[in-house]
Amino acid sequence: MGEEWALEFSDAHGITGSLRLTLPGGAAPATFDARVSIPGEGVVVVHDDDVPPPRSRSLLVVRAEGLWAELLCETPGEHWSFGLEAFGVQFDDEAEAAASDRGERVAVGFDLEWETPDRVYGEILLGRRRFDLDGTGRFADGGNHYTYRFQLPADVTGGTFTLHMHAEFRVRASTDNQNWTDVLVENRRITDGSNDADYTLDLNAVPVVKRLSHLPVLVDPSHGTGHWELVEAMAMAGVAAGADGLIIEVHPKPEEALSDGPQSLKPEKFAALMKRVRRIAHAMDRDL
Repeated sequence: MGEEWALEFSDAHGITGSLRLTLPGGAAPATFDARVSIPGEGVVVVHDDDVPPPRSRSLLVVRAEGLWAELLCETPGEHWSFGLEAFGVQFDDEAEAAASDRGERVAVGFDLEWETPDRVYGEILLGRRRFDLDGTGRFADGGNHYTYRFQLPADVTGGTFTLHMHAEFRVRASTDNQNWTDVLVENRRITDGSNDADYTLDLNAVPVVKRLSHLPVLVDPSHGTGHWELVEAMAMAGVAAGADGLIIEVHPKPEEALSDGPQSLKPEKFAALMKRVRRIAHAMDRDL
């Protein structure tokens, strides 16, 4: 199964960028991609899809011709460091970068930190020019850990919630965006060994969450079961339980998918399933 580490960032001065390391699994080469857009400097891209896989998962070091990168886990789920020294290709804008791989060769460097909930800061080097970064972003590690930030409703005075998704759901609250307190921790998936599925999809949670929250509730029958043969039945059950939407893995050739192939539907099966779940929703006087 493949793994991916991905950082995205931006700041108030218009700097945007990303860094992504993808491991397809086994001894296959890794793919490394980093890019940064700076007003007045264009877009710089570093890309190599034939990188030797890192030897460690706690300290991810990538070395190739004209490329060195390091991704270091300082505190799991809370703090990662990123270093990059490489030669990239500079383009005038994103459109040119997407259309061509030929541009001006330039040295590029990242010395960045990501801290939960969403802060990214450090330095970016382009040639001999140095740019300070103090902005926001999100990071997903090899276990698909994401951190999302959202403000409390307007009628709540002060504070911010963050939702962390890794091996668990974790909701944290803060009144100053610096000191955080866990207010909810819940397992992402249940494994009880009582059936043939990899996991147990708890549909009891749908009406419970809808009673407690005004937000839409989504059901993920793909990750919730781990098997494509079970996705259709659990998707329909989720809609019948009151889900407002579904998250379903789709792949034209699941047997060749780099990740989650065993739980992915082929496009034609997905299209047929959507017709069936819409009929269920309409029977309950709802839209999906």
